[in-house]
Amino acid sequence: MILSVVPAYLIAVLLLGAFQSTLFPVWVGGGIAAIILFAVVGTLFVIPTAAEIPIIQSFLSLGVGSGPAAALLVTLPAVSLPSMLIVAKSFPRKVLLFVFGAVIVTGLISGLLGAWLL
Repeated sequence: MILSVVPAYLIAVLLLGAFQSTLFPVWVGGGIAAIILFAVVGTLFVIPTAAEIPIIQSFLSLGVGSGPAAALLVTLPAVSLPSMLIVAKSFPRKVLLFVFGAVIVTGLISGLLGAWLL
């Protein structure tokens, strides 16, 4: 199991890290496009649970709106691309796509509510 899990995890984390500045542009404000972007990208990234708050605080200090921050707060801990790759052999593709889509939709709803209420 280590021989299949560790390489997939390392490759996915390295690729996501390499494209981090492209996937998380600092210029985004708080519009619907930013909420969609942060919901999708937050679902892909693997972030330790204790690191979510400082990351979101950094984005807020850079001018990112409360909507994208809320979407990121919901999607970061839920699932990530490396975790999906690791369990891909154990679950049907339909289940993985459903979980991936459900996390994005939940992030979108949270982001829209966050933008509207905060």
